Amino acid sequence: MTIFTCKSMRAAVMASGTMLVLSVVLLAPVLLLSDPVPGLFIWLVYPGFAALLISPVILLAAALASLVPSVNEHLKNCQH
Repeated sequence: MTIFTCKSMRAAVMASGTMLVLSVVLLAPVLLLSDPVPGLFIWLVYPGFAALLISPVILLAAALASLVPSVNEHLKNCQH
């Protein structure tokens, strides 16, 4: 049984996109407020920044996994 299937690669791309959108949603109120609230930083900025950092890591891991020859051969049958 292989981990790298078309469905798992699609899920990785969707997870990366979801994390990016989540980071924008969490960081937007802090960036748009003229007078920032200190408690808002803990609840919005830190998780938003973490999501912003995790998003490209997930996408990069999926891209690097697809470069492995056996995984690449398995993924050639995917519908784009």
